[in-house]
Amino acid sequence: ARAEALKNRFPHIWSYPSRRRYDATLASYLQDLHGKTVLDYGCGRGHLSLRLLAAGGDPVIGVDIS
Repeated sequence: ARAEALKNRFPHIWSYPSRRRYDATLASYLQDLHGKTVLDYGCGRGHLSLRLLAAGGDPVIGVDIS
């Protein structure tokens, strides 16, 4: 909930050049995951895990201390 509050308070963060580079790099990693085992370490609520699963990761394992 706190992360959502910050995200709503500072929406410009999602359009910074460094954030666009991060998103582009992540998208390049998602190109060929079909049949690969993926570990999402520090997955939080699993938002990225769901993207990895949709990109073909099989299985996707999410681990978070919380």
